[in-house]
Amino acid sequence: MQDTPPGNYGPPPAGYQQPPPPPGYNQYAQPPPMPKRDTIQGVKFFYWSLMLGLIMVLLAIVTAIAAFATLSAVSAGNAVGGIAAAGTIIALACGIVLIGLLILIFFILGVVRLNRGKNEYPEPHPSSVKKGMLFFVLWIVMFFVGIAVPFIMAPSVLSVTTANMNDIFASIRNIALVGAVIGLLSSLFLALMFKFMIEGVAQESEKAKTKIAVILFVVSGLLSVVLTFMLFPADASSLTTQDVVNLSTNATSIDGIGGIVSIIGYIFLVIAYKRTLSNLERGIVGQSAPMPVAPPQVGYAPPPPQ
Repeated sequence: MQDTPPGNYGPPPAGYQQPPPPPGYNQYAQPPPMPKRDTIQGVKFFYWSLMLGLIMVLLAIVTAIAAFATLSAVSAGNAVGGIAAAGTIIALACGIVLIGLLILIFFILGVVRLNRGKNEYPEPHPSSVKKGMLFFVLWIVMFFVGIAVPFIMAPSVLSVTTANMNDIFASIRNIALVGAVIGLLSSLFLALMFKFMIEGVAQESEKAKTKIAVILFVVSGLLSVVLTFMLFPADASSLTTQDVVNLSTNATSIDGIGGIVSIIGYIFLVIAYKRTLSNLERGIVGQSAPMPVAPPQVGYAPPPPQ
């Protein structure tokens, strides 16, 4: 019998019937989508920046506690304890600067990759990323406005030549109040940017977490505004030393509450981005499930060559 060349088989024998396809098989099913690398990498960079941001906030709290310990030690005449606490503050400050630099790098990379990959998924993802970029631009504007405001309003403080404490307090209070409002807007725009960057690909549970984070960041910013009103009262002429101590104590309490609220907001964002990243890496977009891979079709198997 003549051997059949490999790959060149004749028709099946007479009476052969094609076996039925396996259950659920669809010959027109599309192959699973290719991974969306820019979007996934952008979400990953944002997740890393949020994690580092949370660590930096915690370090800032520890630094504040160390600064309070330093002042207490110096006030009590404990020079050795004050020096040790000051060394801790310097080490923590260096760590905060380093982490802040990493956050900036990851944040910029996340913005670039998500904006570049905004068309990797269908609507509403492209429109959502565009909204996120809009709030990113607004956040940048608020950042530079916050830098410019002290230089613009500082002459109002320097021009106060009278010994009236109310005039000095009023000028400083105005600067602090404007700064607190700018901080509130910056927190709002930044939180909205993080929200919309994954709005089009996140599941409903993660969208809810980003909304909660936005609310918490707004509350934290509002507490900063309240803190400014408490630290700089409208009438400072009748303030006593005890009044200043009471104001500082109350302001510290509000600042601590604002810090806790901000940390909770960071945690919600971290969880939302972590789960969204995990879903995207598995091919889950929004409420959809991963597209199954079609099993290979079972066809005629020719006999081996003799």
